[in-house]
This record gives sequence, structure tokens and C-alpha cells, in this order.
Amino acid sequence: MAKLFPNGIYDFVIQIIAFVILILIMFFFAYKPVKAYMKKRHDYIDNELRSAEAANKVALEAANKKDDIINEGKTEASQIVSNAKIQAEKMKEDAINEANQISTRRRKEADEDIALAKEKSIKEAKKEIVDLTILASSKLLERNLNEEDDKKFVSSFVKEIQDDKK
Repeated sequence: MAKLFPNGIYDFVIQIIAFVILILIMFFFAYKPVKAYMKKRHDYIDNELRSAEAANKVALEAANKKDDIINEGKTEASQIVSNAKIQAEKMKEDAINEANQISTRRRKEADEDIALAKEKSIKEAKKEIVDLTILASSKLLERNLNEEDDKKFVSSFVKEIQDDKK
């Protein structure tokens, strides 16, 4: 045994005991604090990952909500523009219809005024003709003339009427 343990077995046992004590000291003073620190660090990293995932999820939901709001706004804006175009077209058609009605009414009134003026002119012309005929007849009846005198009288009467109109 001297070759296996040159200093003796006693030294070997002391070295083993010293090694075990060193391991126990390392276990209590180094391994447990390091293990506790590693567990704490592991928990911190897990917690941060969960927080990051939750924040990512919230951000994704916010982005989706933002996109929905933007799409809703675009749809609403498109609808407002469409309604405005329809309303403008209706107003245009109403204005055109009103202008056509006014034009038709004024044309009808003008036609009626023209017809009344024409009728009045015809009545006045007839009245004048009747008055002239009566006047000519009364002058002819006042004078009892022969045929030649009648012709002269009618010619002078026509000239007189023409001169009066000028």
C-alpha cells in the first residue's frame, strides 16, 4: 500500500475530508447563491418575455383597431362624398327643372300677350275700318252725286285718309 499511498492512508483520508469540506463550503456559499441568482435571473427573463409578449399583443390589437378605424373613416368619407355628389346632382336637376318651368311659363305668358295684342290690333283695325266706312257712307249720303263724282269723292277720301296716317 505504500506505493498507492506514499504518504500513508492517513494523509489520504485527511485530503478526502478536506475535499468534502471544500465541496460543502462551495455548495453552501457559492452554489446556492449562484443557483438562487440564476433562478432569479431566469424568473426575471421569463417575466420580461411575458411582458414583451403582452405588450406585443396589445400593440397588435391597437394596430388592428387603428386599421379598423381608418377603414371605417375611409368608408364614411366615401359615403359622405357619394351623398354629396348625389345631392349636388339632385340640386342641379331641380335648378334645371325650375329654369325650364320658368322659361315655359314666360314663353306661355309672352304667347298670350302676343295673342292679346294681335286680337286688340285686329279689333282696333276693324273698328277703324267700320268708322271709316260709316264716315264715307255718311259723306256719300249727304251728297247725292253721279257716278263720276262718286269716284272723285272716294279718291279724295282715300288720299285724305292716307295723309292723316302719315
